[in-house]
Amino acid sequence: MLVHFFDPIWDSTRYARYGLIGLSHRGVHEAEAIVMTSDGIDGPHIIDLRGIQEKPLELPRGSTLLAAPAGRIVKTRTKSGEEIGLAVDGPCDVARVAESIGGKANDASPESLRDAIAASLDLLRGCTLVAIGARGSFAIYRSKLGLRPLSYGAYGFDAFMAATESVAIELMGGIRRGDLPPGTIIYGDQEVLDEEVLEGGGVKATCLYEYVYIARPDSVVDGVPIYLYRREAGERLARHHDADVDVVVGVPETALPYAVGYAEAKGARLELGFVSSIGRLRTGLMEDVEERMVLIHLKLNPVKGVFEGKRVAVVDDSLVTGITLKTVARLLRLRYGATEVHVAIGSPLVSGSCPYGLVPWEESRLAAANLRLDEIRYVLEADSFASLPLKEALAILEKWDVKPCAACMGGEAPRA
Repeated sequence: MLVHFFDPIWDSTRYARYGLIGLSHRGVHEAEAIVMTSDGIDGPHIIDLRGIQEKPLELPRGSTLLAAPAGRIVKTRTKSGEEIGLAVDGPCDVARVAESIGGKANDASPESLRDAIAASLDLLRGCTLVAIGARGSFAIYRSKLGLRPLSYGAYGFDAFMAATESVAIELMGGIRRGDLPPGTIIYGDQEVLDEEVLEGGGVKATCLYEYVYIARPDSVVDGVPIYLYRREAGERLARHHDADVDVVVGVPETALPYAVGYAEAKGARLELGFVSSIGRLRTGLMEDVEERMVLIHLKLNPVKGVFEGKRVAVVDDSLVTGITLKTVARLLRLRYGATEVHVAIGSPLVSGSCPYGLVPWEESRLAAANLRLDEIRYVLEADSFASLPLKEALAILEKWDVKPCAACMGGEAPRA
């Protein structure tokens, strides 16, 4: 995430806190930030995202702030000895990228940043990069294999902003201007603001899981309103699910848009089925099974009176290990009186590991990689089971000219 005010009288840290709150759902607990102060680039500073809503950022005042997950941000120097800071998102080696750009940049001007990035494209395949320079310069770049999204916007005429999700820009008071096209760079300072295509033939191959689960429903990714994508996916899922139901509930909170579309298509009542006590914490991105089990119970406390004597459709955004849904199905049937529990998944099944390492899945833990569909239904203790076919997910995104990477869901790895 980048907050760059053109005039040094502004304090970027006051705005950055709200942007980081908007990105704190993405499964990252710890971030790092560097700040452009009157004395140069300060940091990196560690930021605990779990407590960011309760307290302000304890960072030095500065006109530019660059933040990224811990370990993905680094400082280096140009040939002239001027400092630059870099943040890299995606399957790239941060240290090698920094060494290359620092060694190729003559100075910290926006033109030198542009030239150094253009000379380092082979190290940036599949990644996004944001850079700031000691001269008050910045650059944002998205490789032509656009696996990671990057939105950009403005705070009036005073600031340039960029973030993985558009909602971060909006929460900082900015206006989203667009999504950086693959292969494109934007660079500037107080005097210059330019956009240029560095690599032709770019592909909007954003990871499908971004649309399915990771992004907030109020975000826009590559022009796709996330809520509308998920609601339509729910509608299409209902048409593929041969089940008669009385009540539809969504697993909070990412599955709720799917449940809206599913219930409308089925003509069934949409109910508030669960109340979460852990807010927006993403249990699906946790690797510790014991911790996930505890948090699932805190996240899925059933609402009494909704399920008794009812045929219930439980709609979830995705199926990875099946731990969440097995827990839910047993609870609703054994404790809360549901007569039938039907499980509906609003995305294609995750059946393989990510070839780019963007999501840390092991095939040995994936339900769809190790079980047939009838076996998944049996393990979940569900009366029926259905998931959205891959072709349906791709058909929705095709309307926005997006061809996502769906390699972990049975699709082909994109080429660019």
